[in-house]
Amino acid sequence: MNIPQNDNDGLLELLVQPTEDKTIIEANAPEPNLNDFEPEIKPEKVEPVPEEPSTLTLAQCRKSANGMVDLMDGTVSLVLPSVYKKRLFATKQKFNEAKMLARKYRNNIQPVDENEQDLIDKYHDYLDYVDDLPIEDDEKELIAKPLADVLFKHQKTMSPEFSLVIAVATVYLPKTLPLIF
Repeated sequence: MNIPQNDNDGLLELLVQPTEDKTIIEANAPEPNLNDFEPEIKPEKVEPVPEEPSTLTLAQCRKSANGMVDLMDGTVSLVLPSVYKKRLFATKQKFNEAKMLARKYRNNIQPVDENEQDLIDKYHDYLDYVDDLPIEDDEKELIAKPLADVLFKHQKTMSPEFSLVIAVATVYLPKTLPLIF
């Protein structure tokens, strides 16, 4: 390739030089018929393998249902206190101030002004809410039994992978969520 010394010298000449050989198709040549194409490899017909019907027991579905209810209960018990705390207290500093005041005036030894009493009341409301959040065993049973029936009817259960996720979440979420919220 010939490169000109001056940018303007022969630039047009350089641009019109062919860079690769191109096949020129004649105008009168017949177009190829794509319907005549025969593939060299013919795919074999693969018959789907019929799935064997799942035979989950009600006990297996019950175990999955209990795990699902525990996951829901744990998630609600971990997330909602943080949401409620943010609703009651504008800042983390206000929450800590209310906590300190509640401890300070636990036995009502000193008189409390109206603003301090309001913070203490909010803090006690928060504690009551958190204590009432986890569902009782009879409430768990109320949810788990019909859930197990549904899982059994549809022959579905939690996979071992999902069970692992539940176990890890149950152990680690209580330890990590306070750092986030």
